[in-house]
Amino acid sequence: MTTPVRFSSFLVLLLVLFCAGLRGDVTGLVLDPQGRPVAGATVHLLGGVPREARTDSAGRFRFASVPDGAYTLLAASPGFSGRPEKIAVSGGAAAAELRLALAARSEVVMVTAERAEMPASSAASSVTVLTRADLEEMHAESVGEALRHVPGLSIVESGRRGGVTSLFARGGNSNYNLVMVDGVKVNDFGGAFNFASLPVESIERIEVVRGPQSALYGLNAIGSVVHIITRRPTGPLETRGAIEGGSFGTARGSLGAGGRQRRFGWSFDLMRHASDGVVPNDDYRNEAGSLRFEYEMTPAARLRYSLLADANEVGTPGPFRLAPVDLVTRGKENSYIHGLEFEAQRGRLLQRLTGSYYADRLGYESPFGPWRTRQARAGLGTETQVTLSETDAVAFGFEYQRERFRNTYITDERASDFPLLRHSFGWFTENRYQSGGRLFLNTGLRLEAIRTSMLPSDGWSRPRLEARQNLALSPKFSFAFLPRAGGPLKLHASAGAGLRAPDGFELAFTDNPRLHPERTTSVDAGLQREFAGRRAVLDATWFLNRYHDLIVTLSGNLAAISKFQSDNLANSRAQGLELSGAVRPAEWLSLSGHYTRLASEVLSLDRAPGRALAPLQVGQMLLRRPEHSAAFLAAWRVRPLRMTFHTGAVMRSAVLDVDPLMGLAGGVLRNAGYVRADLGAEFALTREVALYGRLFNFSDSRYEEALGFPALRRNFVAGVKFRWR
Repeated sequence: MTTPVRFSSFLVLLLVLFCAGLRGDVTGLVLDPQGRPVAGATVHLLGGVPREARTDSAGRFRFASVPDGAYTLLAASPGFSGRPEKIAVSGGAAAAELRLALAARSEVVMVTAERAEMPASSAASSVTVLTRADLEEMHAESVGEALRHVPGLSIVESGRRGGVTSLFARGGNSNYNLVMVDGVKVNDFGGAFNFASLPVESIERIEVVRGPQSALYGLNAIGSVVHIITRRPTGPLETRGAIEGGSFGTARGSLGAGGRQRRFGWSFDLMRHASDGVVPNDDYRNEAGSLRFEYEMTPAARLRYSLLADANEVGTPGPFRLAPVDLVTRGKENSYIHGLEFEAQRGRLLQRLTGSYYADRLGYESPFGPWRTRQARAGLGTETQVTLSETDAVAFGFEYQRERFRNTYITDERASDFPLLRHSFGWFTENRYQSGGRLFLNTGLRLEAIRTSMLPSDGWSRPRLEARQNLALSPKFSFAFLPRAGGPLKLHASAGAGLRAPDGFELAFTDNPRLHPERTTSVDAGLQREFAGRRAVLDATWFLNRYHDLIVTLSGNLAAISKFQSDNLANSRAQGLELSGAVRPAEWLSLSGHYTRLASEVLSLDRAPGRALAPLQVGQMLLRRPEHSAAFLAAWRVRPLRMTFHTGAVMRSAVLDVDPLMGLAGGVLRNAGYVRADLGAEFALTREVALYGRLFNFSDSRYEEALGFPALRRNFVAGVKFRWR
């Protein structure tokens, strides 16, 4: 009981301490390649408490009362990008002129790769950032749809709109991806996450870091981190919205607004999405709302609160290509995500305090009766960043997380469900070093203490399991090197470890008191090359992942290799090559795409050489991991007609899948590959209002991402959107 008390006292002390210092104004001008002012460009001020501003009609920006120190300015506008510019504030004002250039990829700011806001080009890890402009260009209806355009990721949707949507990163399992919304961890207990209903209307950008990141984020950051950043208020009042309709009774609408007045900023978005589906009991409804408040206590101290609430209901007709339509099974879900963050800067010290709460309630009606899941996660954290010099910074901190999981089928001797509790304590440190804009090094280390509560006996197969604790040490190292500062070539590499704690069913349906987390070790290396003055860019990355201590349930002739029903005995491996690129030969034309070649295989069980859990075989490729996957996007603008045309496609080679009716008991089956192509167009009625339409799967391809669950055939949506500033 002493830890929360001491931690709370520490928070109060820091809140009082970090609200003072010398200050000056930072002003400047953003110009395009012809030297003309750029209105509406976003300018980032990095180095202390991160701040953003938009340029006015004359291309001017201003950050008031900036504390003394060294900073980085970064400006960007759709289709254009600027180089990071160093400035110093020392007892007075500072000014800068930022020039933008036509670029295949706009320089963006990200926070996930190194727990600090930084230009994405400086990140040493394998990162991809999807901006608001990217989301609108691909007309993504959900986060899962947007992630199809990230190299190394494979999305599997079981059915149509609202169907369970899983992510496989670089050959890892679908429960190996840490998902955060504004820094709040939102995975299920044990790591799984359904991307189907996460709305895009309130999103400013999606940051994806591939490879294990448990050194920075602890549990579940074993294969990738997907961080969703909601819209931040950066300028005068803005209102926005859209309404659309389409095939299969699809209707979608959104309304939002936001702005900043002096020290106070706010933003909200409301969304509703509904569809009738293609067979009975295939309907889908999703309603969501987001809210964000920011208050600058001083220019060096900021308080932020964010909320995302979602309610969805979906019919589940089952694998109706192979079985009769299920007219009974339906699911309802309500989730709430709360995030609170305080940041304060004093000299070379930046302090961040965080609090979070995530609650999810899921219920199903099925032919076998109703069942429900209730889970919640609360977290507290503190992080201190110290700038040792202009080239070196260190960060260290502590995170506490309390998880609670309850399911109808996890019961005690009286057949009553009960809560599973888990407490995680993480101590971490990170060092960030850069030299001359050419060398970027990042090292990190985290110690995780995972405490699982006592589990009562279920009266037949599970004995009483006493409370237990697991300790895990996760390192990380990454570097990037530019032969010439600001030059076109960047070499990058990283290595790290990750871990995933058991989920509720793995804990409840075992007699093993020593079940411990699954782990991975990973390395990658690659290069990025810009061409034609940043109008083209190519990135190639090789990766190797080794997954071990995987949890398996043992039966039959494999039962003898462990005295327990389940154990950490399975292993697998995945390696491959990611290629991605983008080209913008002119302002009116942009092309981007990626291709991933993946070689995955099942390895022998520990203590059973040459054997794997049936029906899998040693050397067999992993389930639902395609050997080849790719996607591309293209956009061209016809200014005289005030029109923009879009096209894109996603593809996947054949995969191994499970029998949709019997699971692994039905054996391993082949699921054919597919190509799905889309078309779209947008017509600007005025600067504020536009009409748009999108034709999905225009070639009417027949395919199934999950075996037995047909994907949507040719369909369309059309609507109108607006934005007033």
